[in-house]
Amino acid sequence: MTSLRRLLNLLRERLGGRRVHLMLSGGQDSAVAARVLRLAGLEVVAVHVTHRWTWPTPGLEARRMARRLGLRLRVVDVTDRLLERLPGAKGRSVCRICKHAMIEAVLEELGPEVLATGECGLDTIAGAVLDLARRTGEEPEFVQVPKRFFGGETLVVRPLIRLHERDVLRLAERLNVRVRRVGETGDLRRGRREGCPLQHLDPEVTVTEELLEEVWRVNLAALRAARRLGRRVAVKWPSFRLLLPGSGECERRLVAERAWGEAVRSGSSARLGKDT
Repeated sequence: MTSLRRLLNLLRERLGGRRVHLMLSGGQDSAVAARVLRLAGLEVVAVHVTHRWTWPTPGLEARRMARRLGLRLRVVDVTDRLLERLPGAKGRSVCRICKHAMIEAVLEELGPEVLATGECGLDTIAGAVLDLARRTGEEPEFVQVPKRFFGGETLVVRPLIRLHERDVLRLAERLNVRVRRVGETGDLRRGRREGCPLQHLDPEVTVTEELLEEVWRVNLAALRAARRLGRRVAVKWPSFRLLLPGSGECERRLVAERAWGEAVRSGSSARLGKDT
């Protein structure tokens, strides 16, 4: 695990005297990044990016963390951007499109000199960052990719990019960072990535605005049922594939019935098995 002292010294050396805008999602990684930046003595402005289909919990957690750390919080809504860009795309592209829309919105609306993220060693971009760092000799925290966004007027910094997920968990415990979780699970490398049900659209489905609403409604119903059981859940849509780790048949049936009931009430059940 990267030495915290080394990391703090690096951040002070490279960013001392500069204002840092941090993308504070309300999840654990960005919360730890916020704590690290503040420990380095940097001036930090928190930026929470939201849209119509996010869960309430991340926004509430972002506000709580900002208050606790004494950070000014800016909120940026990207709903309109997503409604322009997501319809017609494939489900597998939703997270990439959303992330780019978020970065663009922050850069255009706030024009930060330095933008920090909570990305760690298991995020998709980590491989490219670490490879470029090896080839150029640059510190991974300050590798400027993607070039379309960073390296010009805005510098990006990723304080946690060298850390494995378990290292972030240990650092969170050491720094007394506690975050309330939504209760989602997943089937990607980071099965605990939370905050947005749009990630649960089936990879080959063609996105429509109706599908965005449906995947939100169905997963909301599943979450409410799974929380009562102390389980994490996700429903892939429109295939209706239920992800409920550690559950028995009775629990799976209960959660599935609640999610199916919502699909029927909203008229979404007719879509099951189609467009995939």
